[in-house]
Amino acid sequence: MILLLVIIILFIITSGFLFNGKGAFLIAGYNTMSADEKSHYNERALCRATGMMMLGLAISMALYIPGIVTNQGGWFIAGTVMMIACIVISLIYMNSSKKINRSA
Repeated sequence: MILLLVIIILFIITSGFLFNGKGAFLIAGYNTMSADEKSHYNERALCRATGMMMLGLAISMALYIPGIVTNQGGWFIAGTVMMIACIVISLIYMNSSKKINRSA
């Protein structure tokens, strides 16, 4: 449970860092693009969307804690469903948003 709390705290800290529009080097794929490819993306909007996704993942992981304490599987199911939904919605938004991808 301590490891889970450490991961949640790290996700929240990283989320705050990304919300400020900084930390694009943490986004996989974006940091390896050439400067020409990066010019097609709004870096600040991409960072904010990634930060929101990380915050959603931290909240979904926080749902595991009551499941550990009470030993009820419903919390794990709810957290996992929320995590999958957060990832799918975020990926769809980041790949289709005109705010993030200027060339789309």
